[in-house]
Amino acid sequence: MDLLIDWLWFYFQVLLLVWVGFRELARPHGRNIYAMALVLATLALVHGQAWWMLSKFSAAGTGVIRHLGKSISLHGACLANRYIGLSVLCFVVTYLVLSRRKAPLNQHAPARDDRQLVPNLNGILLSVWSLSFGAVALNYLGGIDMLVRNPGQYFGRGATMFLVLTHVGRLQLLDKISRRQKGNLLDILLFGSIILFQLFNGRGWTLFFLFQLLLLINYCRREVSRKMIMGCLVVFIFIAIVFGTYRQFSVVQEEIGFSDIPYAYQKYTDTDNAVDWFYATAVEGFAGFAGILTYADSQGGISHDFGLSNLSFWIKLVPYPLRLDPTLPFMDLEDGILEIYPYKDSITRSGYESSYAHFGIMGVLGLGVLLGVAVCKFHQKMMDPTRNRLVIALFSAYLLLPLYGSFYFILFYCMTESCDLLAYKIIKSISIRLSTR
Repeated sequence: MDLLIDWLWFYFQVLLLVWVGFRELARPHGRNIYAMALVLATLALVHGQAWWMLSKFSAAGTGVIRHLGKSISLHGACLANRYIGLSVLCFVVTYLVLSRRKAPLNQHAPARDDRQLVPNLNGILLSVWSLSFGAVALNYLGGIDMLVRNPGQYFGRGATMFLVLTHVGRLQLLDKISRRQKGNLLDILLFGSIILFQLFNGRGWTLFFLFQLLLLINYCRREVSRKMIMGCLVVFIFIAIVFGTYRQFSVVQEEIGFSDIPYAYQKYTDTDNAVDWFYATAVEGFAGFAGILTYADSQGGISHDFGLSNLSFWIKLVPYPLRLDPTLPFMDLEDGILEIYPYKDSITRSGYESSYAHFGIMGVLGLGVLLGVAVCKFHQKMMDPTRNRLVIALFSAYLLLPLYGSFYFILFYCMTESCDLLAYKIIKSISIRLSTR
């Protein structure tokens, strides 16, 4: 099949994104970490899958392929490629216009509240807090053995709530970095243990927590070097792909133990196999958007929901036993709200798919503009030492979510972050009062 025009348009988008990334990387100082992270994530999660899918069409010579149970037509994939290209153009133009505004260059100057020391007692209280809730979460998840054999597969039954409360302990180290204070061994161990525990419960949160750490180090402590940025890319590949193959193997095998790990990776030693696994089963950044366009084409159009289906988020706040009680109205109410969403075949709705489902092509273009505004505004705010950069870093890290998940995900992650931050402030206030007695 002749896809020359589509391939040229695809590589034009890639060149634009690569140019933005290298433009920031080449700066001697004041690099926009948000822009570089967004470019890398877009190339890996969206354009990587677009390349994979267009290659499948070219090689197979067919007009339809299957992806995670949904049908994607060549026409739908080509439309997705064109619309995403327009969104990338909107992003780049917005980024260039807003990045002309000079951000403060003294971002490493002490902030107004840097002298307010975080007491050591706070670390002890947080350790007790995180260990307690972590133990409860581990019990809900089936224990260490089940966590290792089936990583990230046993959410529900209330485990998520206790896992969120466990995350509070990581904020001690992030708070100290934001205040340009030196973290002690307990802070580092607490942060590291929570990262490791979360890794076996889900890669998404792990990556966002590490991104928050990178943001605070770069803007509050010292600007990260180019070598460190490349090192972060290696960590991303390890968590998303290397650990991801282990998780996927555990799904296929149903149970996997420590002794099975070498065999799990031997199965994925071939590079093409690993790439096929990642784009065929792990992400839907491009596939979901191509899927909804295929569906819209076959149905003669869709009814856009203008974001109303995201109201189902508030039903999720109802405790798990009550939400699933058939005698209560919550299940029917949630199903009714979700029914508004016009496309049901995606497992994880990406931002491009959701934008189109909510507002059509204008939503896709608007997403590009929104991402361009976000990378510039967050960068400018983090460069200002008078801002509360801990709070900004915690919430702005989820800027990358629309490339992988829906706007529902943003609501969920920001809600959990708000709960963690509130709990941390209460514990910190108690520690300060006890330390001053």
